[in-house]
Amino acid sequence: MRHKIIVLTVKTLLKSVYIYGRYGKIKTGVSLFWTTWYVLVLALEVMDREAHPLGLTINWAKTKIQNLGDQDGANQLQYATIGGNQVEVVESFTYLGSLIHVSGSSEPEIKRRINIVHEAMFTLDQNIWRFSITLQETKLRLYNTCILPIFLYGAETWSVTVMLSKKIDALDNWCLRRILNVDYSEFVTNDEIRSRTGQPLLSECTAPTPHKTITVLYRLAFWVLLVIGDGGLVVPDNPG
Repeated sequence: MRHKIIVLTVKTLLKSVYIYGRYGKIKTGVSLFWTTWYVLVLALEVMDREAHPLGLTINWAKTKIQNLGDQDGANQLQYATIGGNQVEVVESFTYLGSLIHVSGSSEPEIKRRINIVHEAMFTLDQNIWRFSITLQETKLRLYNTCILPIFLYGAETWSVTVMLSKKIDALDNWCLRRILNVDYSEFVTNDEIRSRTGQPLLSECTAPTPHKTITVLYRLAFWVLLVIGDGGLVVPDNPG
């Protein structure tokens, strides 16, 4: 019975991938979630077998397995063998621009984004932020347009704790001080920095709102919910 359910689930998933890719050569990512190792391996073997009749192939080099919740790595294997192919078992991986960590926490992803923002700020340091001729208004527009989206991409899915909120605001304060060319030795408070720039706290931009919650739930429902009718797979007209 379990095997039949897995086969039906995988076939339905592959049909949805085929529908989106039949009008062009589209590379699609698929996520499988199972509670036991045996069922996961079985699902991957079924997917590999059922994909060929549809003209689909699995890129095993890019396929990753992650044991969510195993933070200590006690049960962590380095590789799993699926149909003669080695699949890497990883602690974290990047999917659609976001870091997915085995702990399920957003902290590793936020720390990674902070490092990326630091690099982006240093890249524009000499020609933009330290350039005295550039107006402060222009610098802030560049910051809001080019730097903040790097950090905030996908932030509606983060679980932000009080500690992480402080780290996020500390990053924002560091960026604004570089833009204003204000050194920490000048004893200018963060409140004064915000008064000069008129910038809101960056942590407020990561706080959940009804609109963000609805957006996340809609996207999740579209990709996960597979509606089966008399005519087969039913795909919404406007996925968003």
